[in-house]
Amino acid sequence: MKKFAIIFLIAAFALTVFGQKPRPTPKKTPKPTPVAVRTPGTEAEEFEKAKALANAAERIKAFTLFIENFPQSTEIARARGLIVSARAVLAEEKLVAGDTATAAALFTLAVNDAPTPVPDELFAKVILGFPLSLYSREQRAPAFDIVKLIEEKVGSNPSQLLDLAKFYVSVQYGTEAIRLAEKSVALDPQSAVGHQTLAVAYKMNFRLEDAAASYAKALELNSVSPLTRQNLAEMKRALGKADEAVAIYREMLAFDAENSAARSGIVLALFESGKRAEAETELAAALEKTPNNPVLLTGVAYWYASAGDAEKTSIYSKMALAADPTSVWAYIAEARGLMIEKKPLDAERVLLVARQYGDLPTLDYELASARIAAGFFREAAETLKRNFAVNKDGLIETYLGNRILADARSFTDLLSLERRSVIFTKEAADNTETAGKLKSLLGFYQTLERPDATDSELVRSVDEFVSGSDNFRLHRQLYAATRLLNKKTALPKVLELMQSAIGTVDAALDVPNPSAAVLADELYDSRQYFIARSQLVSVNELPRPKLSSILRGRIEETAGAAYLVQEDAGQAIVRLKRALTVLPEKSTWWRSSLRRLGEAYLADGKDALALESYIKAYDTDQPSKEQRAALAELWTKVNGTIDGLDARIGPDPFAETVAKVETTPTPEVKLPQDLLLGPTATPTPESVPVSVPTPTPEAAPTVEPTATPTPEVPPTVEPTATPTPEPAPTVEPTATPTPEVAPTVEPTATPTPEPAPTVEPTATPTPEVTPTSTTDAGTRSDRRTDSDADAGSRADRRTDSNADTGSHADRRTDSNSDTEGRDGHTLRRSGQDRRETGRS
Repeated sequence: MKKFAIIFLIAAFALTVFGQKPRPTPKKTPKPTPVAVRTPGTEAEEFEKAKALANAAERIKAFTLFIENFPQSTEIARARGLIVSARAVLAEEKLVAGDTATAAALFTLAVNDAPTPVPDELFAKVILGFPLSLYSREQRAPAFDIVKLIEEKVGSNPSQLLDLAKFYVSVQYGTEAIRLAEKSVALDPQSAVGHQTLAVAYKMNFRLEDAAASYAKALELNSVSPLTRQNLAEMKRALGKADEAVAIYREMLAFDAENSAARSGIVLALFESGKRAEAETELAAALEKTPNNPVLLTGVAYWYASAGDAEKTSIYSKMALAADPTSVWAYIAEARGLMIEKKPLDAERVLLVARQYGDLPTLDYELASARIAAGFFREAAETLKRNFAVNKDGLIETYLGNRILADARSFTDLLSLERRSVIFTKEAADNTETAGKLKSLLGFYQTLERPDATDSELVRSVDEFVSGSDNFRLHRQLYAATRLLNKKTALPKVLELMQSAIGTVDAALDVPNPSAAVLADELYDSRQYFIARSQLVSVNELPRPKLSSILRGRIEETAGAAYLVQEDAGQAIVRLKRALTVLPEKSTWWRSSLRRLGEAYLADGKDALALESYIKAYDTDQPSKEQRAALAELWTKVNGTIDGLDARIGPDPFAETVAKVETTPTPEVKLPQDLLLGPTATPTPESVPVSVPTPTPEAAPTVEPTATPTPEVPPTVEPTATPTPEPAPTVEPTATPTPEVAPTVEPTATPTPEPAPTVEPTATPTPEVTPTSTTDAGTRSDRRTDSDADAGSRADRRTDSNADTGSHADRRTDSNSDTEGRDGHTLRRSGQDRRETGRS
């Protein structure tokens, strides 16, 4: 029984177990392996590890973590400085890649990350480079924004503020340079460097009195600085205190008997104080020691020009240009000497060369002076318009140095600051009469361009322009009358001008270049064409009788045209017939008068006479499609049919071209049709005109050449090769007669400086050729500020001690000038509103 019970239990258990489904074995989830947390090393270890990272971005992260982990570390300031340096590296990489926006943002972060106060080494070696990097890549607005941010960061650190002022000096932003330098000097009034930099900034903004005071203060604080002493002497000269300047220069020689700058300064100051004999003695001695001193030679040449000595002006200006062919003021002096010799076209040629090296208002004024002296009134006015304007108060305005707005009653007063800031001489080599005429010319030109100008305003401006009794008066009258006639305004004034011009023709031919003055309008287009290609148009003189005929005929034609516009056909016919009796037959002016006579006959109802005038005026050698069409219409009106016209003026040359496909015409030079093109010295596509189109004179319909030759008219046009800085030989005209009466136009290469042999004023010139710069604006290298003015500045920040207006590579003017830098000019013309205001 007991065994049975055991068997039963075993069977029941088996049924229970095997009757159930087997349960799945649960999977075991592996436990995560714990991440090993790096235990920071010591403060020194972490700093060195971060410092050793080569990648700038990783270095920034590492130092940021260092600051978080060790907030009390004594290395926090260094860590922040290294973050700033790393951001600067990243920013430079972005600049190189052209991503200037990101670069500017990184520079901004770097300034914000910098420790306060900013360590001098970090400021000079890293932060000060931020605006320089941006500005050198034409990112002016971001550069100035960064400077503002840096200024806020440095707060009241006078030396760092002074370095920011020097940055503004280097980019010719005088107003900001003055503001920061004044702020620095207020914080540290005993800083000779601060007063020196402030003087430079004042001078840059043409505040010469303030500059002299600051140089004097800097010298008081550092009496051993020869450069500060020299700067002060130059400012004394600029202010007309030549005797005081001589005393300062002699003090410099007492310290250093071999100081060539002081020796040169004495020479120039003696000239300026009126001691010519003593100055010439000193000049001879100075040139024995430094015969190729461009600063001295330029100053001497300009002084002789102001004294009216053309011969010595020529000698010393050529010597100056041989020593420095980029000296704008030496070119100006040479041009002034040529003006004294009554050679305005030669002066223009010299000044066009100077334009290769400078762009400042004074240069435009000098060029306009040469052009008005040659009778090129339109070109003179357009030259002045580039940089000058006469305001409603009668003051002439300009931006001195292309930066500082100033005004004055006369050109001489207005531009004296540019001259006195560069060559430091107060006396101008200017002609007050010419300066007055240029002002009245600019005023007339502006009034004529105003659409709302009244007749009374125009008459007033004309009267001012034509006033005087000089030999150019008739030429001014014709110029003014022609412009009024073209505008069809103030016509009674036109007639008044022409009436008063009668009887003055002979005097009008007693001018330096009578052919150029008489033909100024006709030469305008050709001159513009060749000047744009660095060439000039030389005009051979026509015989005086022909010029007299042209002038007398133009007086009559202009009066006749004025009557015609006033609808007085009878008087117009009388005056135009008079013109035809004196004008050279087949000439430009003769044809113009014939066409106007035809208009007058039409207005008077005499169609047949008008037709005859138009036929005689028509040039079959250079036919005009428009004129032929008008002739055909009038011929048909008079004769009832077109038959017979071809027999009078030849077959229609335009009939066969009607169905042809028109192509883009080759650009052509507009020469007066009296002037024919000849062979070229160097044939190039750029300088050889393809054909000579019919020009349209301002005062007359299209002028056209004739088929009747005039044997006495000489040579033809010869474009020459584009000039190079090497001396260019004079192009001799060829003897090809033209069929018209006008003079030969000869395009010649715009001359480059002709380094003449050094002409020594002493009997025994020395052969040494060591150029020595004597003024603060006279060096071509990037001079550092005087050693006392350079402490604490960035190693690669080099500020010219006087001019400090940018590197020689950025200058487009005489290397002696601190008012002519490219950067200042760019600021003026860029989208940045960086022009500064002032008064002369």
